[in-house]
Amino acid sequence: MLIPLGTERPSGKPALVTPFLMGLTIVSFVAMAVLTAMAPERATELERTFWVVGGEGFRWWQPLTSTLLHGGLLHLAGNMLFLWVFGPSVEGRFGRLGFIALYLGSAYFSGSLHALVSPAPAIGASGAIAGVTGSFLVLFPKTTVRCFTLLGFGIIGVPAWWFVGFAIVWDIFSQGLGARTGVAHAAHLGGYSAGFGVSMLLLWLKVFPREPYDLFTIFRQAHRRRQFREAGVIRERDTSRVVSERSKSPDKPTHKPEPKPDPKRAAIAAARMQVSKAAASGDLPAAATAYADMLTEFGTEAKGTTLTRRLQYDVANQLHRAGDHKHAAHAYEALLELAPDDIEAPTVRLMLGVLYARYLGQPQEARPLLEQTMPKLEGDQQELAQEILTEIA
Repeated sequence: MLIPLGTERPSGKPALVTPFLMGLTIVSFVAMAVLTAMAPERATELERTFWVVGGEGFRWWQPLTSTLLHGGLLHLAGNMLFLWVFGPSVEGRFGRLGFIALYLGSAYFSGSLHALVSPAPAIGASGAIAGVTGSFLVLFPKTTVRCFTLLGFGIIGVPAWWFVGFAIVWDIFSQGLGARTGVAHAAHLGGYSAGFGVSMLLLWLKVFPREPYDLFTIFRQAHRRRQFREAGVIRERDTSRVVSERSKSPDKPTHKPEPKPDPKRAAIAAARMQVSKAAASGDLPAAATAYADMLTEFGTEAKGTTLTRRLQYDVANQLHRAGDHKHAAHAYEALLELAPDDIEAPTVRLMLGVLYARYLGQPQEARPLLEQTMPKLEGDQQELAQEILTEIA
């Protein structure tokens, strides 16, 4: 059993909606506990009004009001822990109003799905919080989740895709097998579906800026890699067919056969074209993602992966802004090889030195770059270079 404690995702500006929802839920729980102690019949009546139930007892408000009720302190604590761990990062991407819409929408969809498939009443914010974690899975699948494990009595880090994915699989099997766990698994699955679907849609529509490692980009990169491989196979097959036909032709000159085209080079050219097309359409994040995908597919040492000078510079800066430091460093390195005396070369060397020193753990590579470019920098850039040199001294 894994208990989430936090994530490595930077929270950005302070979350406001997440603690508000937690406070509202906790206050509601306390109020119900007090009412149960003072007027148990009234508390039971109120609970039956607010919980979500299928059949004739269903009321339109129940999928929302049921999130304010919990079956005990452990039930409440578990839900609030998950909301505290995953909520702030998702709120940071959705914005405060967007996060409220996601939470309430997930609550309504999950509660309605439960009412559709089960006549049993359900309470708790699990469905709404499942929407939040489903969204986290899409937006930050490779983010590490720090968990306390009861098996080894220690803290371990697991990728978000594994942690959330395991929870989804558990709910699928439990719901499919009809396990009597006392948990509304259908509501959980409804919440996961809502958060997952909405987040993928917003990335597809480019409402959210895409990051190199969100799930939409990962799927798209996998699709492009498959296209590159297929293009190479088709090119190699067509080349083999042409060579075979020419070898059977009586008038084919035998003294000087044509060289066999390299399918890898053709695939690299196709990948570079994807980068250029994305940049030409004004989608620089997509161009940077396609460039990183090309390097992942063919390796940083592959010939033909360098872009034009301007595009190489723009892609390198975009990768740096997106936090893809490894590929950003390679893009800057390739730019310096392409145009070592370019007007932007001092700035490029500075950025490369920053990446080496602060993000890639290579201070020995950073020092000569910064010392070489220091005299050509001015103002804030020169101060930054001096600051980095002091750090690695």
